[in-house]
Amino acid sequence: MSYTELTVWTRGIIMDKEGRDIVNSISASARIEGKHAQAMENYVDNPDRTNCPTRKYCRVSDEILENELTYENEHPNIVVLVEGTMVKGWDYMRGMPPGGTLVINTHYTPDYMIRFVPGAERLAQLVCVDAAKIADHKWLITGSANSVWTASRPKAPLREIAGSRRISLPR
Repeated sequence: MSYTELTVWTRGIIMDKEGRDIVNSISASARIEGKHAQAMENYVDNPDRTNCPTRKYCRVSDEILENELTYENEHPNIVVLVEGTMVKGWDYMRGMPPGGTLVINTHYTPDYMIRFVPGAERLAQLVCVDAAKIADHKWLITGSANSVWTASRPKAPLREIAGSRRISLPR
């Protein structure tokens, strides 16, 4: 069974809803495309504690999901950090197989952020998105994409993002 696992890291109470919205949106989008999808939360993390790391999960597949009762992604292909300072402090990419993708909500570039990523050699893609800037009303009117940075290893597929900058990841 092959499927895509997405793990979203947030901070309890402060960003709990953002993580839930991400996994629910991706699951709903996948279902609209005719795929099988599941979104869930990890209650072991106790989101009632302010600023403690919490996780949300999503799985997407072309086939029926076999592990629907497993409430944690042990081998995430994609990891999302809802807040940039979460890049330091623990191994949020544990279990990620080689060729994974890390998405960080930050205004910094991938060249800067890669220095703080544990196990960066596992990554095929590093995407830094300034979500606050994207959500800014002026950004939506002008359509500037200067707040999206992408980086990839050679031969790693990247979806085209208008105005994005691509940077080769250090080996």
